[in-house]
Amino acid sequence: MKLLLISTLTKPLQTEFYGPVESHVRFVAKELGKRGHDVWVVALKGTQPEEFKVVEVEGEEGKAFEIYKKMLNQFDAVMDFSSLKYTIVHKHDENPDLKLICPCYPYQAIGYQTSPPIPFPNFIATSDAMAQAMSAKLGCAFRVVHYFPSPIPDGFEASKERSDRLLFLGRFEKTKGVQEAVDLARQLRIGLDLAGEDVLVSDQRFTVLLLQKADGRLVRVYGKVNESLKHELLAKAKALVLPYLEDSVAWTCQTILEAFQHGIPVITMNRGAVNEFVKNGTNGFVCNRLEDLSEAVKKIDEIKSEACIQSAKEFNLEETVNKYQSLIRQVVEQQEW
Repeated sequence: MKLLLISTLTKPLQTEFYGPVESHVRFVAKELGKRGHDVWVVALKGTQPEEFKVVEVEGEEGKAFEIYKKMLNQFDAVMDFSSLKYTIVHKHDENPDLKLICPCYPYQAIGYQTSPPIPFPNFIATSDAMAQAMSAKLGCAFRVVHYFPSPIPDGFEASKERSDRLLFLGRFEKTKGVQEAVDLARQLRIGLDLAGEDVLVSDQRFTVLLLQKADGRLVRVYGKVNESLKHELLAKAKALVLPYLEDSVAWTCQTILEAFQHGIPVITMNRGAVNEFVKNGTNGFVCNRLEDLSEAVKKIDEIKSEACIQSAKEFNLEETVNKYQSLIRQVVEQQEW
């Protein structure tokens, strides 16, 4: 099939710094190309072709859409991963026969207040929890395709010795529980490394106040890290600690899978989709109260690395693309949802 994938325009698909949607689009496009499909990707200028062809655009999504919308009828199906999904309006106003699939990252989905004005938006969620929540909110169906951990870079060699430090990996937002991770480290007097986006955040004052509590020894701040350092931190951590405070920030859990990939257990809160990935007492601990996090840290040595690695293998690129292919064929054959 001839397929068009539309990425977000935040970063090129190949970038030193991790972008969850862009990374996902890149690896899915490569795998679809390897399977014999004629794959094109709309992506930010600077993206290099691999097993796919590139339609380079720049600027905001509305202007970019005016460039590639003339191409849409050339494709058997279009997968729109973009934030604003102008293709939905185009299908409604001008092109009702467009074979459109709309995978949604959580931050994209929560922006919808009503279902799009087309009979079959063909939405795809990143977890069962997200599908249930968004189906109830919008009154339309969501299919589920789980994300997979970003591959460990070629040539990466993990340290043979683990540290005795915890790791928080994620955007420095209140809802991610980064403050709770710092409080936990200070309470237990155990080292904590903070890594993730610390500039493009919703509340800069919160982030500044948070970072003022970092002393460089007990709590160390790395901020935004590249792929290599991210995997280095994951590989040597005692455990990944994610005290999520809201369901929507735990609808994808890709960071959890990346920890499992290195054999690292996860301590988290019972939010969103975590129970689809973390099996309490087997590959980590799921806490119902913030007060339970400290006990989970004390028991973390009970978790075996082998169990974590096996959990990561259950979510992989090949299985994800199998599901995408199946859904694409359904849409092409007019079995829409």
